[in-house]
Amino acid sequence: MRELGVVAENRASLDYAQLNYYYVVDTSSNDKDNHLTGEEKQNHMQVQWHTLDEMVRLITNQTFARVQQKYLHARDMAALDEYVKRMQVK
Repeated sequence: MRELGVVAENRASLDYAQLNYYYVVDTSSNDKDNHLTGEEKQNHMQVQWHTLDEMVRLITNQTFARVQQKYLHARDMAALDEYVKRMQVK
């Protein structure tokens, strides 16, 4: 596991600030079972496994009407762009 970076959100007009930490994890395990906590299950959390190409397509092609969703999309795009940039350096 290695740190990818931090995206800081500061929306003063909403009295809102948040830090989002992103990590990259490599695994040799073929076990794709989810081991969610009881609370995660109650909240209907889902874990999905995707290839890099699928992630780029899924995240890039999202469109949103609400301002909040657009902020979240921009945050996710920043993390994805950084990951793709690092992968190209390898």
